Order: sequence, then C-alpha cells, then structure tokens
Amino acid sequence: MPSKENTESKNAPKPSPAAVVENGIVTSPEPKAMETPEEIIKKYTIASAVAGVVPVPIFDLAATSGIIMKMVADLAKAHGESFSKSKATHIVGSLVASLGFLPLGIGIFSSLFKVIPGIGSVVGMATTPIVAGGVTYATGQVFLDHFKSGGSLLSFTPEKAKGFFKEEFKKGKAFAKDATSSGS
Repeated sequence: MPSKENTESKNAPKPSPAAVVENGIVTSPEPKAMETPEEIIKKYTIASAVAGVVPVPIFDLAATSGIIMKMVADLAKAHGESFSKSKATHIVGSLVASLGFLPLGIGIFSSLFKVIPGIGSVVGMATTPIVAGGVTYATGQVFLDHFKSGGSLLSFTPEKAKGFFKEEFKKGKAFAKDATSSGS
C-alpha cells in the first residue's frame, strides 16, 4: 500500500516548469496586463462596496480595511514605491477620521444595524456599501495624487490631504452608489 505522503504528492497539481510556487500557491508566470492606477481604484472601490453588503456586522468594516490596505499596496507598487502596512494604516486612519463623526457614525451604525432582523439588515446593506466604497475611492484618489506628484508613502502628510480626501469621499459615495445599483 502506498504511503499517504506518496499518494498526496501524486495527486497534487504539478506546476508547469515556468510556474511560480509561493506560499503553497501556484501562480501563472504569464505577465498580466498592467492595471492603471485608476483601474486599481475602481476595482477596490467596487470590492469595498460589495463587502459592505455582507450581512455580518463589523465583518464588512474589517473586510473594507483589508481591501483598502491592498489597494494602497497595489498603488504604491504601480508607482515603484515601497509599502509599509503600519505607515499606510496610520495615514488611512487619519484621513478617515478627518471625515468627522457623522460619516463615520453612519458607517459604523449602518454596519451594526444589520444585527436587527428585517429593516436593520435592509438599512445596513443599503448604506454600508456606499460609505465603504466612498472611503476606498477617496483613499485611492489621495494616494494616486500623492504618488503622481512624486511623493512616497514615507513622505505622505495626512493633514495636507484631508480637504482633498473629503471632496473625493463625496465623489466616491456617488461612484459606489452607481456601481452597486448598476451591478458593475
């Protein structure tokens, strides 16, 4: 009888000679077309809006936070910049806090409101995607503007970007609302 180890290795997918195995995941070596920074922002804004529809309170906010961090990392990479999760977390937290209590309260409240069966779920799933998408979009636009102007993650000063962040948050909410209602 063959050993379990031999059986598992025979049944394991065999990567092609040019494939890359990283952390146990086989990835294709074929280059993908580079996404533009605008496409990166759009993709992650939609992902955040979709995460906002998840009926589990607080999970939606945690998922959105992770999505935003991945977007910032991808934008940094697209501009040849290094990425520091701790620095990005500090910057994003500062930007989001600049929105003030009302938008933040609505985002948190709408997530928690999902606990109430029926109307709570409906209200939460209607508002959370818009706020989550708005924050993601605004974050992406602020980082894109900073990187385009030659800035790096280490040179980012949140205080200088807060006004622009608030403007982009409004645009982002409209984008997320359109994206979730049209099914982009």
